[in-house]
Amino acid sequence: MIKKKSRSPFDVTSSRPGRGYRIFVISMALFLVVGSVALIVGTALEGRSGEEGLVVDDRPGEELARLQTAVSDDPEDYDSVAVVANILANSGRIDESIAWYERAVAGDPDDGDLRLAFGLALFQLGNDFDAELQLRRAQEALPDTASPLFYLGQLNERRAVPDLDAAMEYYRQAIEIAPDSIVGQQAQERLENLESPSLTPTP
Repeated sequence: MIKKKSRSPFDVTSSRPGRGYRIFVISMALFLVVGSVALIVGTALEGRSGEEGLVVDDRPGEELARLQTAVSDDPEDYDSVAVVANILANSGRIDESIAWYERAVAGDPDDGDLRLAFGLALFQLGNDFDAELQLRRAQEALPDTASPLFYLGQLNERRAVPDLDAAMEYYRQAIEIAPDSIVGQQAQERLENLESPSLTPTP
């Protein structure tokens, strides 16, 4: 049985990170991949409210060490495991983050935000098979979120043999869900690019 403890969702001073903090760090992992603060708002935090005012330690090395110690003391502290994964990914240590993501997902398999962050880390590494699996699980858990669909479109575009029809369908679904979001706008740009006559093979 997974151990759960009651705590404030934004408590970042206790030994365990609150969910608000966890979501924030997940959004920072997304920032690593997309390279845009605006896209963070349209991805991990899309459709969420009440996450304002989060305070995050600006010393990731110290925070990482503290959380790793917390996990060593309590291996079932899956919130801390997830945040360690995202701190590693966000600091460029994506290879190291994968084992932590696997551990976090094993402890909290229904967390769509976590699946999304894990999928994007795998996407960044070029591990498209596993990235697709995680993004599909994220999409199932977050049916009203455009981000998993957008990145599934990206995966289909960059296959060894691109599946542009599948990519365009994912982009259309992302646009339908969040047409005015940054993700929706990027999906629209990709869709228009793929539908451009210049991409049609000349007879």
